[in-house]
Amino acid sequence: MKIIFISDVAGVGKKGEEKEVKPGYARNFLLPKNLAVTIDSKEAAEIIEAKAKEESDQQKIIQKAKDAIEKNAGTLITFKRKVSPEGKLFGSVKISEIENELFEKVGLKSEGIEPDSPIKEVGDHQFSAKYSGGDALGFTVRVENEKTK
Repeated sequence: MKIIFISDVAGVGKKGEEKEVKPGYARNFLLPKNLAVTIDSKEAAEIIEAKAKEESDQQKIIQKAKDAIEKNAGTLITFKRKVSPEGKLFGSVKISEIENELFEKVGLKSEGIEPDSPIKEVGDHQFSAKYSGGDALGFTVRVENEKTK
């Protein structure tokens, strides 16, 4: 019997998955506990339609990320900070600050930035931001001396 899972069933199938199971297992366990529906039911059609829409939406997000990466390759983000006479920063440039600036430039929230450590020195630092679909945007963070008067 062909069914579509409504929820995850350990060792058998995941939500939205279409699978052939033994008729007795479907009639006596999966269907009464609302874990699955038969493939020819109205609910199955709705699940298939929702899954197709979700996949379409995910493809749009991935394409938007690819376009943003292509457009913003080599982006430079500059921070001005107070520096000690030895050339060390008072404090640091945090990853959250970098993520916020990158979001303002690119327009998309990244899934993570590598390396994931704050900047504590003046100069140029290379970073990579990961986006949906596994694509990454390489960018530079420049930390400059804030001139005090």
